[in-house]
Amino acid sequence: LSKKLTIFDAQNRELAIVQRKAFALTPKYAILVEDEEVAEIYKESPLLSKPYYKVEGPNWTVDGDIWDKEYKIRRNMNVIADISIPLLAGKNTYKIDIVKDINPLMVVAVVTAIDCVLDAEGEEAVRANNTEK
Repeated sequence: LSKKLTIFDAQNRELAIVQRKAFALTPKYAILVEDEEVAEIYKESPLLSKPYYKVEGPNWTVDGDIWDKEYKIRRNMNVIADISIPLLAGKNTYKIDIVKDINPLMVVAVVTAIDCVLDAEGEEAVRANNTEK
């Protein structure tokens, strides 16, 4: 029922799990480390501003051009990670600049969760489009 991705290290040890939460009205993902939920990520759509993503747990927000993979992760409005696609790189290749003292595993897990949310939103849009015909 729920999509689950696992992040491994070079020695094939499990570092984190990114898993879709069941029974959520909109795509919502949990980040688990050692079987403990450390964060939850979901899309916020305020009425008068651009949508952004909220990362509960570390209290981060994600904003920018999410679909084109040009976005920033912020804590208290300060940029803690800058995500982009390098020139001449493939669609699933990222450049991630992380501020010192920020857990890189958490940043990679958040980026992975955002990809999952985008995939889920794309699937829902396709389903909605197919039912309208």
